[in-house]
Amino acid sequence: MRYGFAATFAVIALLLPSLAAAQKASVTRDLPVEVSLNGQFTYTINIGINAGGPPVALGIEETLPKGWQLVSVNTTYAKANASANTFYWLFGPAVIGLPPVQDATIMLTTTPANQNGSFSGYWYADDEEGFIGGDNATIVAAARQDGNGGGGGGGGGTSGGGFGAGIAGTFCLSGQTKPCGSNVGECRPGARSCLNGAWSAQCAGEVAPAAELCDHLDNDCNGVADNGITCECFITDRRACGSEIGACRPGRLSCDAGRWGTCGGAVGPFDEICGNGIDDDCDAFVDEAECIYEAKDICRDGAISSPCMCGNHTYTAGYCYSNEFSMQPRELFVWLPLILIGAGLVFWGVSVEMHWRKKRSRAGSRVQPVT
Repeated sequence: MRYGFAATFAVIALLLPSLAAAQKASVTRDLPVEVSLNGQFTYTINIGINAGGPPVALGIEETLPKGWQLVSVNTTYAKANASANTFYWLFGPAVIGLPPVQDATIMLTTTPANQNGSFSGYWYADDEEGFIGGDNATIVAAARQDGNGGGGGGGGGTSGGGFGAGIAGTFCLSGQTKPCGSNVGECRPGARSCLNGAWSAQCAGEVAPAAELCDHLDNDCNGVADNGITCECFITDRRACGSEIGACRPGRLSCDAGRWGTCGGAVGPFDEICGNGIDDDCDAFVDEAECIYEAKDICRDGAISSPCMCGNHTYTAGYCYSNEFSMQPRELFVWLPLILIGAGLVFWGVSVEMHWRKKRSRAGSRVQPVT
């Protein structure tokens, strides 16, 4: 059939030899990557005229995949071979009733069968000819599972202009890629690749949604920054803390997970040391009454006679026993009762002995000791 159509085309060129010239045209096909089973979709055949003027005549033949149906076309075809599913267009001089040879787009609306489609086409321009360039195959998606529609109206296989999530198992051609992920907030899209006829589960290069961070950014990519969390402060916030009075020096508070953290870098306050002329506790008073004496000596057990350390503090008076401070001497409380009891027993024994000796001196040897 191709050669019969080519012969008709050659007759037209011969009838107008004065118009024939070595002009060139280009013909390409633009198909969506995927189409929905039983859903209509539109694709285009694009005619481009090269610089220097149009050819005298241009012929195009297009063969649809087996079982596919041509629903409509915006440019009337000159001939059709229903059994081969092939359609022919002829452009040339208006004097013989043909549409003009010019830049044009043939839009074909088709209904796919239940199998992937492979298209074939051929074009003739004066003494030139060639296969229709561009896309020559598309995929029939029996059931889309990733949010991407079949691409009716030549939409390129996506719906709504968004990025489909995509999962493994959707039909595709190896080597193809498609966008995935989000471009909202801090998210950035990536790409899925077709491996062995199925879209990969991984969205390569994607910056995925994350938890909100109190940073004035839309980390979870829902279009709203810092939503769903309570922010006492933000991640870049800093605040002075501490004191500049006396021996103290200020530090800085940092924001951690939306809350103010500890005062980093601050100096003081300290215990007030007596006699050093410094406001150690940073209360604007120097060596006030509650100050302590600074000493390096460790107190001996017993009474404190000079500043020394007992436990973790310095004392100038009192008592220290085994590194524990006491206001009273512990020995007095521990031994005094025993001393008194012992003294009482001694005095009682002496009294008994004197009483016995006195009676014995009066009665002589007849007196027996009382037991």
